[in-house]
Amino acid sequence: MEVEYSFRPANLKDQVQLFELYRSVMSGYIEQIWGWDSQWQKDDFSGHFDPDQITVVLRESQAIGYVQVEKHSYELYIRMLLLALEHRKKGLGANVLKRVISAASKQHLGVKLQVFKINAPARRFYERHGFTVVGETPASLEMALDA
Repeated sequence: MEVEYSFRPANLKDQVQLFELYRSVMSGYIEQIWGWDSQWQKDDFSGHFDPDQITVVLRESQAIGYVQVEKHSYELYIRMLLLALEHRKKGLGANVLKRVISAASKQHLGVKLQVFKINAPARRFYERHGFTVVGETPASLEMALDA
């Protein structure tokens, strides 16, 4: 049986649950790069949490991922795209990414993002979808969609 996924705009009530999802998916990478400081991470997450930029990915009524997209002058910037581990490699991430790319195309905008250098699976995922490395920071690769 096909698993049903749906999408909805985020709201302020999602913040705690989405932070827990973020922590479960990203803390291993962050721990390796900078060390995990729970209070700093909560404050940073809260400071960037903007429901108007976030689409929640649901399985039944359970949030299993989200994408946060910021609109900049010439691009849509994917601040975060993540899915719970058990929901990966099923085409769902590609579906979410294609929705962002389609929105950018309709607005005649590019798409950019950053991926941790140590997150090779994410880099390969974006490369499979046409992204190339266009720059770097000490911890991350800056990637852009080849137009």
